[in-house]
Amino acid sequence: MTGPISDLSAKGYRAVGIVYSLGIPKEESFDKVKKIVRGIREALEHYGIPFLGGDLNSSGSETWIDVAAVGILSSPSPVSRRGAKPGESVYTTMLNGYGKPGLLYKFYVEGAWQKVSPKLLKFRPRAVMRFPELLSSL
Repeated sequence: MTGPISDLSAKGYRAVGIVYSLGIPKEESFDKVKKIVRGIREALEHYGIPFLGGDLNSSGSETWIDVAAVGILSSPSPVSRRGAKPGESVYTTMLNGYGKPGLLYKFYVEGAWQKVSPKLLKFRPRAVMRFPELLSSL
């Protein structure tokens, strides 16, 4: 949930809703599905953004999720990610170098969860929601 919300905010939009589709293998435990949905709900409550709808699908052998965020432009104009010219300001909304999601994916693909610190598994990046307001004040 954080990725699409953060992307909207970085472009000057205020997220106003989320839709998602979830694909679950038939043999997957109901407990895992509950944990995924609980995590989604916690993220949406954190951001104060409503769930607008979605879809639940049966998938082959892997669990997947597809997320879309809907937003309203709340800055003077959308912020592009390209075309900065010398002398113009460049802003970031978070610390750069969040490599943890990639590292976690690597451990997942290699089936090496026993190597992962429990602290690393609790990593929860958060979107900077105030960025569109800050743009308006510049």
